[in-house]
Amino acid sequence: MATKEQNIEFLNNATSTLNQIATNPSTPKNIRISLLDDVTQDPNLPSYVRTSLWQAVSTLESIRE
Repeated sequence: MATKEQNIEFLNNATSTLNQIATNPSTPKNIRISLLDDVTQDPNLPSYVRTSLWQAVSTLESIRE
């Protein structure tokens, strides 16, 4: 079971990944403002961005109450 400190670290990592995607000039603007689930299905999304989003979502899913 994850501790509170681990959950905070996971959240910080996920936030950092999402910020990198949002601020990356090569990420199309319409991708940056869409919902995560919709974004990962977009065929125009570069594969490295899709992988980063999945990583961020996976990190968020590891956070438990």
